[in-house]
Amino acid sequence: KDIELSDTPEIPHIIVYTQADKKTETIHARWAIDAMGRRRFLQKKLGLAQPNNPKYSAAWFRIEGRVDVSDFVPRSEKQWHDRVPGNKRYYSTNHLCGEGYWVWLIPLSSGYTSIGIVADEDVHPFSSYHTDDRAREWLEKHEPTLAACIQGKPSADFKKMPRYSYSSKQVFSIDRWACVGEAGVFTDPFHSSGNDLIAIANCFTTEAIERDRKDRLTEEAIDEMNRFFLTYRDRTTDRIQSYYRCFTNETVMVLKYIWDIMTAWAFNSPLMFNSLLLDSQKRAIRDRYYDRFLALDNCVDRLFLDWAAKPGGRVTYDYIDYTKIDFMNQHRGRNFSLKTTDLELIESQIANLEVFEELAQAIFRVAVADTMPEQLPKLSSTPWLNAEAISLHPERWQADGLFSPSTPPRSLERVIESLSQILQLEQPIVENVYRPKESNRGWASSPFSRTHLKVPMG
Repeated sequence: KDIELSDTPEIPHIIVYTQADKKTETIHARWAIDAMGRRRFLQKKLGLAQPNNPKYSAAWFRIEGRVDVSDFVPRSEKQWHDRVPGNKRYYSTNHLCGEGYWVWLIPLSSGYTSIGIVADEDVHPFSSYHTDDRAREWLEKHEPTLAACIQGKPSADFKKMPRYSYSSKQVFSIDRWACVGEAGVFTDPFHSSGNDLIAIANCFTTEAIERDRKDRLTEEAIDEMNRFFLTYRDRTTDRIQSYYRCFTNETVMVLKYIWDIMTAWAFNSPLMFNSLLLDSQKRAIRDRYYDRFLALDNCVDRLFLDWAAKPGGRVTYDYIDYTKIDFMNQHRGRNFSLKTTDLELIESQIANLEVFEELAQAIFRVAVADTMPEQLPKLSSTPWLNAEAISLHPERWQADGLFSPSTPPRSLERVIESLSQILQLEQPIVENVYRPKESNRGWASSPFSRTHLKVPMG
């Protein structure tokens, strides 16, 4: 019912609540953690709410029984069905994607199937699917195969969440309160990143309580937790919601998915799997390399958005098994292995930045081959480019410094070879692959060395 917060350590917070019998109870606590979900009690009480992009909304309902994506494909498509034998695609969350929207199909242990519509309101106004009847009409228009499959099957319920994404000015406080889960922030459901944010918020909250018990909690530590957490949320939300403008270009989606998953492995996995999150020195190392990566990431994201808006279709694919892409497997193995020292972390992050610089150049060449193949000859004589100047605006290439890289050339062979195996290209995306006489990976020659970034070795 209420939380009376105290800003004095000697005086506890007061929590007033009722249970099922409606009897009012009062408890006192040194810490108050709001885990009440989208009610966002503390956030609203303290005026901390921060709306994000208000144009994304969702609605969903449950159908009794099995709604199986395998039933959407004729049995004559034997190769497609044989890739996942036993009709087991049903047990995954499946996405049906179109312009500005995606639809989820989720099997529930209750025997029901959840069906949800998530859309960009600039493309699909919320009013076009915000009731059960309108949602079904919307499916008939945009996903007719699914609509036909559920025709005559009543909805067990209907839920909606307009403008679901939001943030907060603050989620942790030196005054011994915190907001976790959806009581604090929400990104976007597409990659289920809410799970990551729950984990990070719980870790930081537990760390703050532990430091408080030892009389070591400082304003500086709380500020850093808020900065990292809220920046992480904002960046994640921006990247996920940029997908909505790319859904209709399947080649862009494949490469954007590879790029974003590898980004998560490089900069988020070490935090989660190696306890870096609560090690301020190691987190600072990670942040330095991540900050170095951001300019390249922004450039690649702009490339994807411009590419998705252009006519193309010259680069296609049949089926892609992400687990068999060599450079992705190497990248995953490097970042999921335990790093116990600063030096090991630095070494892996240098390797991460190098592979991203190579991948960005390879993706750029694929984008040019798909949308403006007549421009490929301008790139063929320069096997190593300035990755931070890539774009689909050839009139700016020279002025932006595309042909004047600031880093020593490295071979693109490992990345281009992998992409050539999964994509169907009408012509080679690079004629001359640079092959250095000796490996230039190492402290002395790497543009991302610890000396260059002045990383404290502690």
